[in-house]
Amino acid sequence: MKGLPTSIETLREEAHRHLPRFVVDYLEGGAGQQRTLARNRAALDALALLPRTLRDVSHVDVTTRLLGFDMAAPVMVAPTGVAGMMRPGADGMLARAAARMGVPFILSAASNMPVEQVVSSGGTVWMQAYPLKDHHATQRLMRRAKDAGCVGVVLTVDSPVAGIRHWEARHFTPAGRPRLRTRIDALRHPAWLAAALRHGPPRFPNIAMELPDKSVQAERKAINEGKDPAFTFDGLARLRDAWPGPLIVKGVIDPEDVRQVASLGVDAVVLSNHGGRQLDGMVSTVEMLPACLHAAGSMPLLLDGGIRDGVDMAKVLALGAKAVLVGRVPLYGLAAAGEAGAVRAIELLLVEFRRVMGLLGRTDIIGLDRSSIASA
Repeated sequence: MKGLPTSIETLREEAHRHLPRFVVDYLEGGAGQQRTLARNRAALDALALLPRTLRDVSHVDVTTRLLGFDMAAPVMVAPTGVAGMMRPGADGMLARAAARMGVPFILSAASNMPVEQVVSSGGTVWMQAYPLKDHHATQRLMRRAKDAGCVGVVLTVDSPVAGIRHWEARHFTPAGRPRLRTRIDALRHPAWLAAALRHGPPRFPNIAMELPDKSVQAERKAINEGKDPAFTFDGLARLRDAWPGPLIVKGVIDPEDVRQVASLGVDAVVLSNHGGRQLDGMVSTVEMLPACLHAAGSMPLLLDGGIRDGVDMAKVLALGAKAVLVGRVPLYGLAAAGEAGAVRAIELLLVEFRRVMGLLGRTDIIGLDRSSIASA
C-alpha cells in the first residue's frame, strides 16, 4: 500500500485484492442466503444519532474499564478462527496490534498459533473456547490458557451444530478439497500463494494437544465434529463452578437466556449471532439489546454483529452495551498489510469513534447514553 489508508473501507478493498476468492468469501460470508448478515447492517443503519451542540468537546476521553481491565476504548478484537489463511502468523499480529492500541484481544479456539506464543505478544489476551463433547478437554484448554497468561475465557455457545454456508460448496468438494476454479484463482494471487506454500496449511496447535492423532485431518475433524450439541445451562453451571477466572459467554441473544446465564454468575455476555455466519434469517443483535439489557440486570452486555466504524460503535454503546467486539475490521487490515494493517484498522476505528463522540457533544463514555439516539 502507498501511504497510510484513510478509511477502513480502503483496507477492505486492499484485502480483497490480496486474497483469493475463497478466502474473501470466508472473511465476508454468512450463512444460507446471508439474510442475517444483511439484517445486522440494516438494524444499525436504521438507528439515527442525535447530537448535542454548544458543548465543550475540546477533550474527549473514550477510555473505559471493563471486568477490572483498563481499555483505550470500549472495543475488543473478536475471536476469528483460521486467521492464518489471511497471513501466516496472523494471531500473533492481531494480538500485538490490539496491545499496541490498548484494547483486548480474544484468541480463537481455532487459532493457528499456540496460546503461549500469542500471549507473549503482550497486552490483554482472552481465550475463546467451545463446549466440547469431551468436557475435560474444554477444561484443560481453559487451564492451559490461564497458565499461559490469558486473563479469562470467552465461551462461545451459539454453534452447537455447523451453520449452512453455501459459499463453501462453491469452493470445496464434500471431502474438503479445493475445486479446480478455486485453485486457479489462488494462482492469480502470487503473494498470498507464496506465503501459503512457504508456511504450509494452517494448523490448530491449541486443539492438537488434546488429540492422540496430530495430523491435519484429525485437527480439522476435531474442529468440525468436536463441539457438544448436548451442552445446556447445567453444563454451563458446572463449567462456571470449575473455572475460577473471568468468564464471558458469547452467542446469547434471547432475553430469557440472558437472564438464566446471569443467574449462574457469569461475568458478562456477548450478544452475538456469530456475525451472521451460523443461523440465517435470525434477528440482529442490536434489535435485541434493549430487552436483553433489562434481563441482564447488573451483568455487563457486550455486542458484536456488523460493527464497521465509529458511528456503529457510538450507536451500540449509546443503547447500553458496555463494549463492542469487532472481527472483520482488524482482519481487513491484517489481510491488506499484515500487522501494520491491523494496527491501522484499529487506529482508524478509534480515531473515528473519538471524532463521532465530539460531534455528538459527548466527552466521555458515561455521557454516551440513550439520549444520543433519535426516537423513531
